[in-house]
Amino acid sequence: MRKLRTAAVVAAVLLSVGTVSAAGTAQAKNENKPAQKNEQGQKNVQSQKKADGKIAGDKKRPAAAQAPLLKAAWEISMQEAEVPGAAVQTADGLFFYESDGSLRAADAATGKLRWSYAGGILPSASANASVFLIEENERITKLDSQKGKKRWSTELGHTAEASEASLRVLQGSLYYSDSSGRLAAYHTGNGKLKWENDEIPSETLQVLGRYGDVLAAEGTTPAGDRILYGVYAETGSLLWQIEGSYEVLGTQDDKLILRDLSATAAVSADEEDSAAADYLITLVHADLKSGKLTPAGQYAPLESAGIDLQNSRTFLQGSVGYSVDETEDGLQLTRFSMSQGKYADAAKSYANAGDWIGGPEQGWAFFQKETGLTGVKLANGVSVSFGDPGSKAAIAPVVSGQLVYVGLENGEIHVFNLKTGTPVGRLAAGSGDIQSISVTKSGLLIRTDTKWLGLTLAKSSK
Repeated sequence: MRKLRTAAVVAAVLLSVGTVSAAGTAQAKNENKPAQKNEQGQKNVQSQKKADGKIAGDKKRPAAAQAPLLKAAWEISMQEAEVPGAAVQTADGLFFYESDGSLRAADAATGKLRWSYAGGILPSASANASVFLIEENERITKLDSQKGKKRWSTELGHTAEASEASLRVLQGSLYYSDSSGRLAAYHTGNGKLKWENDEIPSETLQVLGRYGDVLAAEGTTPAGDRILYGVYAETGSLLWQIEGSYEVLGTQDDKLILRDLSATAAVSADEEDSAAADYLITLVHADLKSGKLTPAGQYAPLESAGIDLQNSRTFLQGSVGYSVDETEDGLQLTRFSMSQGKYADAAKSYANAGDWIGGPEQGWAFFQKETGLTGVKLANGVSVSFGDPGSKAAIAPVVSGQLVYVGLENGEIHVFNLKTGTPVGRLAAGSGDIQSISVTKSGLLIRTDTKWLGLTLAKSSK
């Protein structure tokens, strides 16, 4: 099953067009879980706005492949390497990469090198104009993000691989977790250790978020089963643990909202609940102090046996949730409305829109049928076609203002008007797979597995 990499959106875009012949060839803050506004509406109507003589709701618009060819303002080659999913690649108007054994920071607007740090690797966290590194010499180091000056460095005192550890800055503290099951908290100002816990019974450990005074972390048992931990954030004391396959979505009334991803989820010990039919989405509440589980709702009866719930992802936005599930036909998006205190099976599937490739983002979700691209405005169900760019999407589309950026498997990035579906331009990124697209205050950043590129567009293209 094809997997999509998630593109990072940093801020709003400022854009200028490179003038090149169109005849050429065409290429996530919330500390815990991002939230967006509640959106309603289940209509599936097509937009009747016209662009280039085409209706925006047309299934395909071949003109997408003939959009003006854009020119990168600059590009920087870098060593080919796998980037950890938790690594910080952009922050404070800079982007980071490794070259010749050093961490380098370059200006996002110009691509010019701002500073380098010998022996450093990509940052694991950023906050307050600072970046935090887990170095190979078993140290955590804080650097000034603008000048690269070292603020402090502290020993970890253990031998876990840097690539198997992570950092999170949450509510003013720096939390460290690694593959050995170690969990620790440090002062962000001076790097001093606040507490550590080496006794959590887990083979691996990763901090998910902080909810009030409780730190949620996920690990695995020696048998490889998933387990969720609640830790007192101020002392590191273990409060509770929950075995099973759960996804943390957020909080409600001093309780964690979890999605049960087990194949046959029973959310209550009551006999009437255990006999209930399987559902696509089963939610439970976990008490933050005790970890006790209680039912929180079931949505969308599970009619297909071809859904792999272990690879599901859930986006909760107020009382509305979106579930992305791996099916035999591709990635399917389902929208559901939470009904507090009772079960509900009313849900809307977007399976007919095609294979899900991104969203919800700024009120939109994106789909692809073969190589034809479609966006759906989730508030009212209006569908906008972006035509056929001739290739599958490689990463999730990125929305900024009135534009949407789509990175394709053929190495091109296509830019469309979000409301009309009109092609604005396309960029050939060259060799290497597209890994991410980031929108910053100074422009558009594209990372492939071999280089960084910067793109700007004219104000008239916004």
